[in-house]
Amino acid sequence: MSTRKRKVQAGTSVNPAPEAQTVAAGSTAANMRDLQPGESLVVPVVEETLLPVTHWQEAGVLEVRKTVRTETQELDVPVRYEEAQLERVPVNRVLAEGEAAAPRQEGDTWIVPVVREEVVFVKRRVLVEEVRVTKQVRTTTQHIAEPVRREEVEIAHPGLEATSLESPQS
Repeated sequence: MSTRKRKVQAGTSVNPAPEAQTVAAGSTAANMRDLQPGESLVVPVVEETLLPVTHWQEAGVLEVRKTVRTETQELDVPVRYEEAQLERVPVNRVLAEGEAAAPRQEGDTWIVPVVREEVVFVKRRVLVEEVRVTKQVRTTTQHIAEPVRREEVEIAHPGLEATSLESPQS
């Protein structure tokens, strides 16, 4: 509620607003009777204004239901991995006495030597001795007793004497 004051001179008739008359009717009329000419009277003018005041009031009920849905999303995700490539390289080299074959790295390649021990038999030809053979001609006598056969021929002719022919000796 706000209050406004209005100045009124004596001899002037003032018609205040109906609201103001009810509020200050007795006091204003009495003050006007005592008012002398040339004197002014201050009459308060009252005005009402509305100030809105709000408060919550339940108007109804709202039911909320929550539903969970599952959906599949597809994404292309880059995945890095390392892959080892094996290469077997035959070397077949005899290590020197006291030489060690240690793993080593050359660039991005890790080289792991594979060593095996072997039992080695050496076959060699060794000249142990010489046998010398010399030919000699020798004559010996052997006593041999073997039966031998011999053929003999006799020829008889009439008028001649009989002769004996021996086979030639061979």
